[in-house]
Amino acid sequence: MKKVFVTFLAVASVIACTKSNVEFEETTEIGLKPVAHNVTKSMMIGESFDTNESFNVWAFYKQVDPGTSIADWQAADADQTTYIDEKEFVNKDATTWKGKTSYYWPKMGSLLFAGYYPTSIADDVEYTFNATENKMVISNYVPDRVLPAKGETTTYTEDLMYANMTLTSYSQNPVSLVFKHALSWITVKVKQSEAGPKIIVDNVNFTNVYPQGTATVDNMPKNNVSNGIEWVTAGTAANVPVLEEKRTIVKGDSTEEKVGYVLTDSEYTLAYQPLFIPQPMTTMVITYTIESGDGSSFQETKTVALSGLKTDDTDKWEAGKHYTYTISIGTSEILIAPTVTDWEDVKYDITPGVEAQL
Repeated sequence: MKKVFVTFLAVASVIACTKSNVEFEETTEIGLKPVAHNVTKSMMIGESFDTNESFNVWAFYKQVDPGTSIADWQAADADQTTYIDEKEFVNKDATTWKGKTSYYWPKMGSLLFAGYYPTSIADDVEYTFNATENKMVISNYVPDRVLPAKGETTTYTEDLMYANMTLTSYSQNPVSLVFKHALSWITVKVKQSEAGPKIIVDNVNFTNVYPQGTATVDNMPKNNVSNGIEWVTAGTAANVPVLEEKRTIVKGDSTEEKVGYVLTDSEYTLAYQPLFIPQPMTTMVITYTIESGDGSSFQETKTVALSGLKTDDTDKWEAGKHYTYTISIGTSEILIAPTVTDWEDVKYDITPGVEAQL
């Protein structure tokens, strides 16, 4: 069932439709230029959407002067109507996305735009918009895994993005609609910390990750909501393996095979880089095998409490941030030294000889 709810400011006169009730400029079609300053290879090229992608858009109309702030726009004593009601916008030239059905600028007043990607989640989205609320709710969202892009081996999860309200008029056509990432991007890298016996990484898992959640995008946040979005997790927490594109290693002249990443001087980025529902950080379990020179070997398993790596006063994976965990494995220990830089990158180095020992 479609769940789109719009609350109007003017109760005496509710305008039900758009182009039949508001005078518009027939020759000036509304164009949008979607941008995102923090990108993923799963759907973005540079700072713009892939031209094969589309997104859904709302536009709200009032006869107020262009340049009015969003707060003043909402408080203005003028009739408000839904000008574009959650319609799909597609690429129509190199940089501009327009409605599948053409929409034109009103001759007077201004529009507030909001949107989201992908369009496939339309049945799970609702919008409430009035003088005191301005919220998009995405209910029971489950990130879908997607195949690698042509020519690439890396596997991602489908991105989920939202556009905050943008106030504009026809003079700003096309409108730069800025999208933000709603999920947390996870990357794991592995390397050997010191010369010595052969080390093979057998498995890397994140434990007890919630696969589902409901997001509220609040354009008038009252509780310092990070990036304007707040998540409540749902579903059954499960383990998420990120060691997927495995190498096969033939040991010496024998036919014995071991599967995993052999650590040398190189650093390997594990091929599955998932996008998680933002949630409290869980633990990472690393299993690896050390082979000695006499042909014997033994396997070690280490469990890392990721909340212990925080350096930014939060133990949660946050929306719109990229967390990179670099695991350096030696023959006797793994030590952790976190560093944080601002999709926004948050990098955690797991290296020997520094601070917290596993």
